[in-house]
Amino acid sequence: MKGVVFTFDDDLLSHATVVAPVFEKYKQRCTFFLNVNPRLQLFRSPSLEEKQTLSLHKKGFEIGNHTHTHPLSSNCNASVFSEELELVNTKLQAMGIGRPETFAYPGYVSSRRVEESLRIFKLARGGYAPAETAEELDNERDNFPDRWERGIENYYMPRETNSLKVLCCGLFCPRYTLELFINDIKKCPKEGYCVFTGHLFHSQECPDTYHADSVDVSFLESALKYCVDSNIKILKFKDLPT
Repeated sequence: MKGVVFTFDDDLLSHATVVAPVFEKYKQRCTFFLNVNPRLQLFRSPSLEEKQTLSLHKKGFEIGNHTHTHPLSSNCNASVFSEELELVNTKLQAMGIGRPETFAYPGYVSSRRVEESLRIFKLARGGYAPAETAEELDNERDNFPDRWERGIENYYMPRETNSLKVLCCGLFCPRYTLELFINDIKKCPKEGYCVFTGHLFHSQECPDTYHADSVDVSFLESALKYCVDSNIKILKFKDLPT
């Protein structure tokens, strides 16, 4: 395999208080796909403030576009979706971060109806399967990563994978174990890359980030340590070759 990418969605406070410090400890960086919308509060979890988003950028983390109000692409026409993207781009530019190079589909729904709007980006990330609607995604595979088999399509292959339909090979949740993480890496083709996605994380030091669906920071630390000890290259999403 060529390397791994860690991505995190949804403007969650734990991105700054829990996730980023672990990557800094190992001198690595990841990608945060943000809505730049403190009012959104997905998972009923505290959101990042603008100063925290700017701090992540200054520390070398990638900030990608995740739309402003997190609509499913299947529920929007191209014009509305473009407005959602531009709201984020404009806010990031005003903050001094600049226009993002990458995007992540809200809810993992990667509808073809908005693909033209995404050509302003180098790369766009989905979830564990291509899906035109949320129903199609739910019917395709169970959400729990210990219940579906990853195939070649779940690994990013330069010049083969559609750069606007990049899938994940692992989704971090309470049922996603370090063993599954390592197995997903070991199954990666020689010329491929592993892309992982996470949302909520908690630690004893930041109890306000705890949620029933959050992952303990010890998992993330073990995953990063495995990559560093194994000399596996860790990239930001925008650094994947196309």
